[in-house]
Amino acid sequence: MSQELDAFLKPLEDAYRHIQMPVMVISSESSLVMVANPITAKSTGYRNTEIKGMHFSRFFKPEDQDRVQAMLEAGNELGSYTEFNLRVVRQSGRIIHVDLNGHRVPTGHGDVIIFCLHDITSLKKANEELEEKVRLRTADLETSKIRIQAILNSSLQGFVTFSRDLTIESDFSLKAVQILGDDIFGKRAADVLCLSLDLVKNLSIMVFDQQKTELLAQVGSLESEIHGRNVSIQFTPIFEGPLVKRILATVTDITPVKLLRQKAEKLEKESRCLVMILKSKTIFMNIIEAIQEVDIDPLDLLSVRRYVHTLKGEFAFFECEDIAELCEMWEYKWTKSYSPAEFQTFVQQLRFVLDDFIKRYNNVLHLNRVVMDAVSLSIENVKRLAVMVRDQAQPTRVIEFLDEIVQRPVEEVLTWLGDAWLIAARAVGKKVEPVQWQSNVLIYVTPYRKLFNSLIHAVRNAADHAIETPEERVSIGKPEKGKLIVKLELVDSVYHLRLQDDGRGVDLDKVLAKARSIQMAIPDDLAKNPEKIMELLFAPGFSTKNSPTQLSGMGIGLNAIKEEARVLGGDAKMINLREGGAELQVWFRKVPILES
Repeated sequence: MSQELDAFLKPLEDAYRHIQMPVMVISSESSLVMVANPITAKSTGYRNTEIKGMHFSRFFKPEDQDRVQAMLEAGNELGSYTEFNLRVVRQSGRIIHVDLNGHRVPTGHGDVIIFCLHDITSLKKANEELEEKVRLRTADLETSKIRIQAILNSSLQGFVTFSRDLTIESDFSLKAVQILGDDIFGKRAADVLCLSLDLVKNLSIMVFDQQKTELLAQVGSLESEIHGRNVSIQFTPIFEGPLVKRILATVTDITPVKLLRQKAEKLEKESRCLVMILKSKTIFMNIIEAIQEVDIDPLDLLSVRRYVHTLKGEFAFFECEDIAELCEMWEYKWTKSYSPAEFQTFVQQLRFVLDDFIKRYNNVLHLNRVVMDAVSLSIENVKRLAVMVRDQAQPTRVIEFLDEIVQRPVEEVLTWLGDAWLIAARAVGKKVEPVQWQSNVLIYVTPYRKLFNSLIHAVRNAADHAIETPEERVSIGKPEKGKLIVKLELVDSVYHLRLQDDGRGVDLDKVLAKARSIQMAIPDDLAKNPEKIMELLFAPGFSTKNSPTQLSGMGIGLNAIKEEARVLGGDAKMINLREGGAELQVWFRKVPILES
């Protein structure tokens, strides 16, 4: 060792003497130990005099010496604290880690490498104990995982998870495979769950980015159709610490439940239908009899459309959905194209569906029996009629008496109209009071049957067009429930029928704008004449709605009412009421009983 190098190493040796960690300085060229502090001897089992000048690899077990030497020669760094088998392991039981990176220091007379040895015996023992605990804990967790998986697989619900990348993760239950398929891992959650991709993306943004987990509760259960099954889907956040890291999707096959629900709904609808028919059996029989003898000119498309539109309203009132839908299908088709032969096809289909309906429910309805208009003849009335017939000197009085005994109050004659009002309002989410009847006259219904049947369009229009939603009514100071008042008066042998609602009234500007938008012929002075604007509502095919709804919008209903009134020598018009709402006015002549 040169004096210069010795002068360099001497301060290091003095300094390391006070360090309570084995330190050695070796030559990078010869790998011989040049400096070793006293604690190195204690740790390795060698004397200080033996250590200096010893080849560094001799501190290691034979099986490691070649590897250490190759490392030193190549100058490779194998990582800090790499464990090697030192010679002293078997003697002392200690485990020594060597920082094999070392610290290369140039001296001007060749480089030296400074190594530190670390006694990790206690650390190694603690580590081994920890590893054993981890092994046992892992075994417990694996057992728990198997149990949990068994529980999940036994559940009637399926479970899948997805994280921010919106793909299904590997942990999912057996039921999820049965419901969703066996190739779901790694696929997009939206595709697997048959949901809108935008919906799932928006959920991801709200939950993962903004951590708004309450949104999942607000979404509630979603329904989807997957592989022909009806599936309910619920989302639950999975937290890791304070943040949501993934979403659990719980899927439930509700196909059997939905089938039962559909059967229950169908049974409920059928029950309501039968009850409505039994309540208004005479009216229903009159409709059926009219269908058997249709007197509509197939060449007159407007009359055909009025007829079918009225039939649709009548069967919808009785909640005969299949028949009403048949009418609606043909009505919509004829807004595009029409041929007279199609009307005959419609009538045949209608009769076939009706016959099938009657066969199915005739044991309850007994529609094969002859049903006459209900007329109550007391014994006293029969005696009076017999006297008048015997005394032929009073034929006029006989006719007047017959007219008297067949007449009924309007609320009895049109009781079905009150039901139609409540049904229509319920269908569009409106709240209404029962119809208020105001009349001091009686009427015989038979001559006015077609007109009265067409009035169903008026109540359906009022429920759909006129009456506001409960929230709208409350916000403008109206009662939550809408009202409909039906009035009947007889003046000079002319009946005056009025239907008043307390809704929003007719928006004349809207009516005029719609008429212009469909290029109706409008006189120049029409805008200054409210009555003329109201007349537009009765034009064939005119409606203020942009598209038809379940109840209105075809532009047929009011036209049908006007035409039936004109057949009876009357007419119809609409007015806005000063106190709010609108009134449909229909007038028609009183038909003597012998003409009916």
